[in-house]
Amino acid sequence: MADVAVLPWAVVVAITMSDDPEVAGPEGYEPSLDVLEKRAEAIPPTVYRDEYLALHLQLARTYSGQTDPEAGIERAIHHYRKAAAVLTPKEDGARWATTQSALAYAYARRHAGDHRHNLELALDHARAAMGVLTEPDVDRAMALTNLGVVLLDQVGGDRTENFEEAIDALEQAVDLFTELDLPFERAMVEVNLSQAYFERATGAHRDNTEAATRSARHAVETFLTAGADEHAARALIGLGNIQALGRDHRSLEEAIEAYDRALRLFGAQQSSLEWAQTHMNAGNANRDLGRFDAAAAHYDEALTRFSRTHTPVGWALVQENWAWALERQDALEEAARRMDAAAEALAETGALRHQMRVLDALGQIACRRGRWEQAADAFERAMGAHGQLLAEAYTDLGRRTTIAELSRMHAQYAYALVQLDRFGEALVRLEQGKTRLIREMLISAGAELQLLPETDAAEVSRLRRQAAELADPGSTNGTPQDLMRVRHDLQRLLARLRVTHPHAFPSALTLDSILALAPAGGMLLVPVVTPYGGLAFLVRSGAKNLTAEDVLPLPDLDSETLQGLLVGWAMSIPGATEPLGAVMGAVSSTILLRFATADLNELCRLLWDVLMGPVSDRLGGDGPITILPNGGLGLLPLHAAASPDGDYFLDRHPVTYAPSASALSEARPRPPAEPGLFALADPGGDLPFAEAEARLIASQFAPESGNIAVGVDAAKSAVLRHIAGASHLHFACHARYDWNSAMDSALQLAGDERLSLAEILAFMGSSSARLVSLSGCDTGVSEIRQAADEYLGFPAALHQAGVPQVLSTLWPVNDQAAALLTVQFYRNHIGTGATPARALRDAQTWLRRSTRDQLLAWLDDAYHWLSPPGGEQKPSRPQLTVALLAEELREDWAAGDRPFADPGHWASFTLSGHAEDDS
Repeated sequence: MADVAVLPWAVVVAITMSDDPEVAGPEGYEPSLDVLEKRAEAIPPTVYRDEYLALHLQLARTYSGQTDPEAGIERAIHHYRKAAAVLTPKEDGARWATTQSALAYAYARRHAGDHRHNLELALDHARAAMGVLTEPDVDRAMALTNLGVVLLDQVGGDRTENFEEAIDALEQAVDLFTELDLPFERAMVEVNLSQAYFERATGAHRDNTEAATRSARHAVETFLTAGADEHAARALIGLGNIQALGRDHRSLEEAIEAYDRALRLFGAQQSSLEWAQTHMNAGNANRDLGRFDAAAAHYDEALTRFSRTHTPVGWALVQENWAWALERQDALEEAARRMDAAAEALAETGALRHQMRVLDALGQIACRRGRWEQAADAFERAMGAHGQLLAEAYTDLGRRTTIAELSRMHAQYAYALVQLDRFGEALVRLEQGKTRLIREMLISAGAELQLLPETDAAEVSRLRRQAAELADPGSTNGTPQDLMRVRHDLQRLLARLRVTHPHAFPSALTLDSILALAPAGGMLLVPVVTPYGGLAFLVRSGAKNLTAEDVLPLPDLDSETLQGLLVGWAMSIPGATEPLGAVMGAVSSTILLRFATADLNELCRLLWDVLMGPVSDRLGGDGPITILPNGGLGLLPLHAAASPDGDYFLDRHPVTYAPSASALSEARPRPPAEPGLFALADPGGDLPFAEAEARLIASQFAPESGNIAVGVDAAKSAVLRHIAGASHLHFACHARYDWNSAMDSALQLAGDERLSLAEILAFMGSSSARLVSLSGCDTGVSEIRQAADEYLGFPAALHQAGVPQVLSTLWPVNDQAAALLTVQFYRNHIGTGATPARALRDAQTWLRRSTRDQLLAWLDDAYHWLSPPGGEQKPSRPQLTVALLAEELREDWAAGDRPFADPGHWASFTLSGHAEDDS
């Protein structure tokens, strides 16, 4: 090897880049590369290190910049790796880092090999580069750009976290290029930043769209000014994607115009993947406008470049989108064929999220065709892909986003299984889905830590904290391998704790366990809502299996109808701004017109028509009913469904609810004990009837068995002091449901203290409470903004802590009505021994049927119940409150009026848990 002639670097550059035949060789560019390839392989790096590196890096850059990236990308990676094997971060600094960054870019564009593995390698190289490039120069700006692009393309890991990190990196790159006065380079970054904001899962949708549009427009203007048509075309693609998101006719027309301009600007580059991608996007926009022939023509063009062999992800995406166009034309056989082909192609790539989406779509199309076996198989495979995604999502936000993607599938899967007469399996699968959602929501909020021993909880917290730190793009404390090791340790620990402390992790039940939850002499009602119609499982007491007789078809209760019912509910209750925003997301104008003007009485009649009426016709008798509502049904007062005969469903059956069968199972019976009360009332001093409410409730208990904290005394310390010994806990205070983060929902205590759901879990671990009543606002609702089936609210958290029964409200309640109803509930339950379910039913019936004069007589009795011992003559503050309420009733209502007959006063109250009293 000693006789090797090494070319000077200047000659290397000249030969590689020259178009002069005398320099480049008689056959032009490629033979020159061939000569240089041979010399590069012949040079010993230990002898001619600088020349070796110069030649390999220049060859890598040349191959990477070829017109057809596929032709040169393998050679580019080869030469970059040759150079990387010689370079070291300590000796070569920026040169080593820029090579790492270039490898990241090359692996991200590679089509050979496993797509997922290529992207993981790209991310490793991009992170390695960022650990060295700390100076605010062009090299760092380019490395930040490559990191952002690679993160956007990842198919594994925590997608939400990847996008947030990508946006941060790209924003830094934009700032650096702006400072360096490099507008063209800045515009190239803005194209990717626009995509990142366009697909972002967090933040306000409007803000993200505006940021995406701003970046794309600026990039288009910069490229057109510079005469860079190809780059302008790429920016126009991004702009078209944003406009297509609007879905209205004008936005779609603007998107098509942007795509057409991009295709014209590509010109001769008609073999590029971006050209094919643009045709697919144009096909989608034409499809959404109903121009199916134009859409098919664009899809055909895209498939001239995308192939299943070389570009399987792109090929599968075209097949998926074409399938949706065919589905809209009712060409369901062809649509299913293309969707199935897409799923098979994606299964070979490791692109789990795409695969899950396509399998979900295949299941939906199969349902429309009535191909229930195919639908069930597709949903099963989709949920398998989801399980893998969830295992890789290590941040709370990432897990929440991944959970939300699953929420709809379980109901549709169960629906398909019912059509196959697999009734028991359908119910079990539905319950498995709901349990997983509750479990993952509790884990993402750290709520299960409250139910674990202190040492185990500390170790879980330590590993989660360590994983988050290692995943931080700015971290220099470990490698990607360290992150994988910590994730593995965390998953192994959680698996062990699920065995040793099952109460902290909700687990799905067997069919026998679910059937055993039906209340004695009554029924377990499990409704299912899908786009194709609804059904209800009717699990009768003592049932050993499920048959067709136990499944009630509900053809009028489909997803669109449920969405309309939620709109009607949100618009008919006071102060409903947040829940209204949560349910309005995808509401069609048809639904809005049908339901938006419905008042609560009309809503109750609609609930009878589509669900509770058919259930009532099938039931017979007057036994108790426990409802396990799915999705948004949990927000609706199903017990107040109004029949044409003028009565309500609760007049025929006592009703309880439960978030899921597993939550109902966790609501474990408590040992019998003498009733004892702890009541917390009016901590903010703005609920005038709350103290009277609490003291009237206390009057139903033995004098020595009650503790009451009122006003400034209604603090967290009082809860800690008295919660352990009371069988009944009553909170008459404001409550706030957090629609964005369920576990941050809280009861408002004195001194601006909050008692959050997570803290409730911790406190209730030491409690022997058999019933908790929450006479506050929004204490019964479950989260639907992120996913309709998260089922996580105050009742679910309390059941998880073992509380058998929870009395709560679905919407803000009139202070007077709340006081009257809850006091009467306790009179029925404690005073006469009625089960909580019957006590609530009877209290609601009493309140709505009582005339003014009957209420006045009741208040007169209540005044005397509040009389202090010893015959003191001066009225107490609660007595004055009762007298004030009586006076208001006299002034506002006539003798025969029923002041609280409207369901808005009483229907908000629900009882969650077992229908029987465990005492």
